Amino acid sequence: MGKKKIKIDNKHINRNNLDFKKVNDKVNANFFSSTNRNLQRLILFLLSFIIYSATINFDFTLDDTLMITQNSYTKQGIKGIKEIMTNDALVGFLGKGKNLLPGGRYRPLSHVLFAVEYELLGLSKLEKVSNLTNEQKIFKEKREKLMKIIGHSVNVILYSLLSLLIFSVLLRMFKLYEKPQWYASISFIATLLFIVHPLHTEVVCNIKNVDEIMSMLGSMSVLWFLFKYYDTKKNWLLVFPIIIYPLAILSKEDSLTFIAIFPLTLFVFTNVDFKQHLKMLIPPIIGMIIYFIIRYNALGFIFSNSVVNTELLNNPFVNASNEQKIATILYTWLIYFKLLFFPHPLTHDYYPYHINIVNFNNLWVWVSLLIWVILIIYSIINIKKKNIIAYGILFYLITFSISSNLVFNIGAFMNERFVFISLLGFTIIISFLIIKKISYFLSKGMIYPIKIISILLIIVSLIFSIKSFARSFTWKDDYTLFTTDVKTSKNSAKCNVSAGGMIYHKALQETNINKRNKMFQEAINYLKKGVEIYPGYVAGILELGNVYLDYQKYSEAKACYERVLKFNSKHPNALNNMLALAQRVALDSNYSYSNEVYFSLLRYEPNKIDYLFSIAANMVELKKLDTAILILQDIIKKDSNYYKAYSKLGEIYGRYLNNLNLSEQYLLKAYSLNTNDASVLENLGIVYGIKGQFEKSLYFFNQALIYDPDNARIFMNIAGTYTQMKQSDKAMEYIQKAETLRKKVKN
Repeated sequence: MGKKKIKIDNKHINRNNLDFKKVNDKVNANFFSSTNRNLQRLILFLLSFIIYSATINFDFTLDDTLMITQNSYTKQGIKGIKEIMTNDALVGFLGKGKNLLPGGRYRPLSHVLFAVEYELLGLSKLEKVSNLTNEQKIFKEKREKLMKIIGHSVNVILYSLLSLLIFSVLLRMFKLYEKPQWYASISFIATLLFIVHPLHTEVVCNIKNVDEIMSMLGSMSVLWFLFKYYDTKKNWLLVFPIIIYPLAILSKEDSLTFIAIFPLTLFVFTNVDFKQHLKMLIPPIIGMIIYFIIRYNALGFIFSNSVVNTELLNNPFVNASNEQKIATILYTWLIYFKLLFFPHPLTHDYYPYHINIVNFNNLWVWVSLLIWVILIIYSIINIKKKNIIAYGILFYLITFSISSNLVFNIGAFMNERFVFISLLGFTIIISFLIIKKISYFLSKGMIYPIKIISILLIIVSLIFSIKSFARSFTWKDDYTLFTTDVKTSKNSAKCNVSAGGMIYHKALQETNINKRNKMFQEAINYLKKGVEIYPGYVAGILELGNVYLDYQKYSEAKACYERVLKFNSKHPNALNNMLALAQRVALDSNYSYSNEVYFSLLRYEPNKIDYLFSIAANMVELKKLDTAILILQDIIKKDSNYYKAYSKLGEIYGRYLNNLNLSEQYLLKAYSLNTNDASVLENLGIVYGIKGQFEKSLYFFNQALIYDPDNARIFMNIAGTYTQMKQSDKAMEYIQKAETLRKKVKN
């Protein structure tokens, strides 16, 4: 079949005014000739690799640990693949029956990749070992570091390979535009602008986002095979789309949009008739059906389920009306549009309320609506003419549709990675306009404007490359990412809490008290702002309480934990942290406040006898012995087998009230209930020592050493018993043992 010449924008460029030799010499300068294809590919590959090469030594960030080291299925290695293939992507982390995002996240292919890495590195075997040896711990640490290197390397290499694939596909797409090699210029420039664009830093730098790269690799590969079939008419080439396309969608659901991109691309960039067109579309359709079968068998639903997530951070529109939702979506589309041209500032966090809920009374909503209406109308009118700009617009809109929030609630206002594939439509438009403008100036013999355009293109590419390279270092680790991006996402509850949490945990490692306290205060400021933005942010409130606890602001810590318990009176972390607070202030000898905390805990867990016992123990320290005895007796009434109550009563009567007989009685009762408690055994030894029953005393002291062998006090008690028995040599022997232990502990 002869190749039909295609009109651009329905206007022929005056071929008589074009000196094609000049076009080749001045526009391409022989760089875009077919003889330099390998050089062009090398430049694209190396540039892609160099921009992100530093990331290879970076840490896990954001959801990396969620999908890798903290995912029960991944950690099983090869054995976990079955569970990965039959569950939502988050089940391995959250567990089954948890509140997942509507529609689910079914993208198992990247998850399988992580499981295979876990297996090959020998980490899956270590997960089965309950108590690791020091050697095993060192081995695990080294292998986890290697996993990070492998993960980042895979992302960078696949991204670099993607640049070659995009270039090859674009070369083939523009081949029919029989201008002297200018189509190659479009292909190169479009690919160049795509790979250097700073919006891609999130995808390449975050290991988990390999699913985005794999998805686009698979989808563009299908397109390449369809073109290959069109050129050769070899039917066996149509087998590959059937295999590759479901793999692309299994990487990430965004690839589903290519079921519309395939016919659109074939229509614009080939002269295929309807029958051929249909034949070429059947393989990817079969591939899509295969995907849906796999997904349905795994999740039992296709796109949505009955789950409605009411958590603001997983459903930013939870409190918004339908009008507000649509207005806010349009507003985010404008931000995306701006970032295409001016990708600054960038952030990983567009969660509430970095972007606020807006109404249609917001001017920018209408500006966005106007822009997109114009672009859509333009593309609809001109796509029949095989207009490149119309194609680029439709490519962007179609591939962006799933992530746009308009069709599905994706759990976030927006993210830079959501336009990873779509951005190619943008760079196609820009490169087409650049080359078209250059062609126009050449037709007029105007070389100076061409030089300006070329210089501007080089400058923009250089700026974008530098920006991407610099931005990649922000993804070095979570601490760097959160503390950097919080300066951009100032009103994001999530980013403020994340930054505060990172600073807090780093402060715990700081030995300089002044620096540590300064970091505590900085963490508090971020955490307070985060929970002010979102008062229901339980994780943020808990972390704020923890900072106050370590900062020794106990009242503030208690207020935070009680605030969480108002949301959920059975919240395990809040209860545990309240208990830690009570124990901490007791260690500081603030027994009154410790009891205040314990009484607060009893409001939430009234049957918790351990709290009552701790209150009694604090009463002893406060010398309120009568109150302590009453509480302990009340505990015994509630639970006659609670040996600690008998032990504490024995201690009170022996140490404070000098009633050795009653002390012995209670301690023996405690001993009958628990023969392995070193404190009970030691106290019995003391009682019998005072009573002069030295053999019994030594027996119980030696029994205590079995369960607490490093307790220097027990050795000193034995020494005291031998002193009373006039056995000074034995006494000295145990004194020396006690001193040895004390030095050991001190060191």
